[in-house]
Amino acid sequence: MTITSAEFTYFLNTKADQTIAFGPGLLEGNHVDGEAMFYIQARNAEGENRTTGADDFKVTIRRLDIEIPEEEAMDDKQKKAFDALPEEERKAIIDRKAAERKALEDKVLIPVRITDHEDGTYLVKYKAPEECKCEVQIAFVDEGKE
Repeated sequence: MTITSAEFTYFLNTKADQTIAFGPGLLEGNHVDGEAMFYIQARNAEGENRTTGADDFKVTIRRLDIEIPEEEAMDDKQKKAFDALPEEERKAIIDRKAAERKALEDKVLIPVRITDHEDGTYLVKYKAPEECKCEVQIAFVDEGKE
């Protein structure tokens, strides 16, 4: 038994299939090298806007005008020649290819900043360095799963 009381507020968790994104940063015609932005409005299973923050969203903005080529597989002759190289030279080739791939990936992915307004809305900002078409992917991370 107790003589004190406590009030609790219960709320439904965010559901990805009910959550929406909107704003000019999702439309064509944004300025090059100018900051573009859009909002994510978290919603629960009943489609109601969430009123608290702390959700985890992963936003990926990928340029569509640059393709990352698939790694070419070496044929037997190339593999034999590569394996015959000194270890230092093989390592240098592998490191150079990895650096080239990373540089290309860095060019393809546009960095984003997400600000949690702690009211169920999240402001996403990004800046395209040059004119390009982009694909925006938004994933809700729930208990470690996107």
